[in-house]
Amino acid sequence: MTDWNASLPQEFLIGSYQETEPDLVLSFKTDFGPPLTRRRGVGTIRIFSGEMDLTTSQKATLRSFWEDYCASNFNFPDPFGGADLNVIFMAPPQYSDTGAFSGGQQMWKVKLQLAELP
Repeated sequence: MTDWNASLPQEFLIGSYQETEPDLVLSFKTDFGPPLTRRRGVGTIRIFSGEMDLTTSQKATLRSFWEDYCASNFNFPDPFGGADLNVIFMAPPQYSDTGAFSGGQQMWKVKLQLAELP
């Protein structure tokens, strides 16, 4: 398993982090009456997302990382400072132009959606 590229930001921008609890409930329709529900097994995933600011060269690095590992799990820094998380991409990175420049490079905002594997 590979690690998140060290030349990319190691944390999300403040205020951009979002997390969704695992869906632990399965629901089944019945012929009559309310649906039946039960708890899922323990193999659920936690989905989280956030934004990072990237330079043009970092954007190229992330594109290459995405192309190489879009369907593979990798180690990503824990947003809360713990041990690295084993994650997969849940969606392609989404880039937007910030209109800013840093060190002569255009700046980009990227949104990542990841899932922590059990």
